[in-house]
Amino acid sequence: MPYLEKAVAAHCGGWDKIDGGTSTHAWRILTGCEAQYTIKKDARGAFKAYGAYNPNDNKMEDLENSPHDGFSALWPMKWPQVGGGGMNMGLTSDQLFERMCAWEDAGFMMAAGTKSGSDTNTTDGIVDCHAYSILDVENDVGAGKFDMIKVRNPWGSGEMQNGKWDDDGPGWKEHPDVKAALNPLGIDDGIFWVEKSEFFEYFPSVYLCAMDMCEWTQSE
Repeated sequence: MPYLEKAVAAHCGGWDKIDGGTSTHAWRILTGCEAQYTIKKDARGAFKAYGAYNPNDNKMEDLENSPHDGFSALWPMKWPQVGGGGMNMGLTSDQLFERMCAWEDAGFMMAAGTKSGSDTNTTDGIVDCHAYSILDVENDVGAGKFDMIKVRNPWGSGEMQNGKWDDDGPGWKEHPDVKAALNPLGIDDGIFWVEKSEFFEYFPSVYLCAMDMCEWTQSE
């Protein structure tokens, strides 16, 4: 990973050129996949899909090496066919979670964005203005049928605090069947589980690369 980071920095024109940006921009450079989605709430609280496809010109916006150059806005996008498709559809958090399960099964990459602000600040251990990897999505876990999402801080440390399912959270003792199913490690490695309701409370944006990563790595 350090070698890859250096190579990308050189490709983009220097370290200052890759400071900031979005997951979807990096994924498009690294994979060549144009099906990149930014999913966020509208003013009414419904989740909608956006991306770089310009419907007026019927083409993708040009990709610049640096996230600080070129097109930086977002166009409304059709939802990926995997999960249900549709255009201009506003989804509830429950409906979006169902699609996230389908995307996980399809081998798509996902990440989650926290609220705006400064990444020097945290909210209950969650870094503001920061992207977290989504490592796993599990529905109906345990006898209580909990919907769970496994996320990772890319810094490799710093996790949620005071959550139901953080390393010392009460959820694991209250529901040992969930603990047995998910096998949390309980160490400060930046990885932690959140329940669906917690996830959408702290992560108002979801990023998606609609490409089967297993198929792509095998073809390489």
